[in-house]
Amino acid sequence: MASLEITTCIGCGVDCSYCPQEKIVGAYEKGEARLMTVDVFRSAIEKIPSHVRIDFSGMSEPFQNKYCIEMIRYASKKDNPICIYSTLAGMKPEDAGALAVLLKADRFTEFVIHLPDRKGAMKNITLNDEYMRCLEVLACTRKVKYMTMDGSGRISEELKKALQGEKWGIHVLRGISGYRFRAWTRGGNLNVEMSEDVEVSVEFSNPVCCSVTPFYDHNVLLPNGDVLLCCMDYGKDVTLGNLLVDSYYDLFTSVALSTLVKGNMQHHVGGTICKKCSVAKQFACNDGSWSTQAGGRLADVAIRRIRRLLSGKLLRQV
Repeated sequence: MASLEITTCIGCGVDCSYCPQEKIVGAYEKGEARLMTVDVFRSAIEKIPSHVRIDFSGMSEPFQNKYCIEMIRYASKKDNPICIYSTLAGMKPEDAGALAVLLKADRFTEFVIHLPDRKGAMKNITLNDEYMRCLEVLACTRKVKYMTMDGSGRISEELKKALQGEKWGIHVLRGISGYRFRAWTRGGNLNVEMSEDVEVSVEFSNPVCCSVTPFYDHNVLLPNGDVLLCCMDYGKDVTLGNLLVDSYYDLFTSVALSTLVKGNMQHHVGGTICKKCSVAKQFACNDGSWSTQAGGRLADVAIRRIRRLLSGKLLRQV
């Protein structure tokens, strides 16, 4: 499914070890608005077709922008599917209350809360009364999912202790996915030394395409209206256009995308962000016929997914 990830602000204060914030901050034009306004959001959303999923995630914590809940309310009135991925950092209890109403109305395709983990991958999450109240309101809907963003798959001891002291905490403890998170290198943008839970760097010489979307339509909207290729493009290598001036389909006839596809077809190392991306699918020509080959550690990822499917369900932490 086509999607547009909403980056509500440039410069996220959560400071996660698996997120190359310095890249997007450095690549963003000086003087450009770093906080998305509701007007910019509305203008952009009015241009996307109803089949395009709106993801409140992007390259920052959505609720680092105090206007995020207004954007969600506006999007909820459209026909587009909506997903939310949040650490809750910056969320207010009244925001959580508004989200709970929409959750109970089944307005979200997916709502995932990223919880503080045992390894401290999310560095600036404070488990204060406001955070716990937001978590309580959302947990009581029984319609949200939970996961950590590190390889342990376990929540921090501080949070675990806090949840054990609350009647509603059992909903969270029983709902935590046993998924062992492993970060992508973000097309070579992430310093792999920043975290032990990062995929090995890759660099392909064969032609490649995206294994997630053959149409390159999982894009990212920035506060100034620019649309980037994907959530790997923290360095702003491929700006498809700007939804304040371009139409949605203009993005896919842009010179930037044409240049990327041409580069992806070349038989040499590097040249495009896709050729440095672990999610890329590379091609090889054998005896005159083309075949696909899993890139990077994708084979290992596939094996892990198959094992989870065969087990019948994900392991749960209680």
